[in-house]
Amino acid sequence: MKIFEKEFSLKTNLETLDQYIRSILKKHDPDDEIEVYIQEFYGKKIVNVKILDRILNYGIKVKKIK
Repeated sequence: MKIFEKEFSLKTNLETLDQYIRSILKKHDPDDEIEVYIQEFYGKKIVNVKILDRILNYGIKVKKIK
């Protein structure tokens, strides 16, 4: 998992936050799952973007032991 975090002024508009988030997403695979959190905390806006790890399934079969 990759985590990006940046603090902005409370007066920062949503378009600026959107540009920041999109700049991160441009550098990653569009099929990756992401989580985006925007919090207001102590007079600041904090943006967290999490790029989640992918779990690849190669068709591995598991034999059940009795």
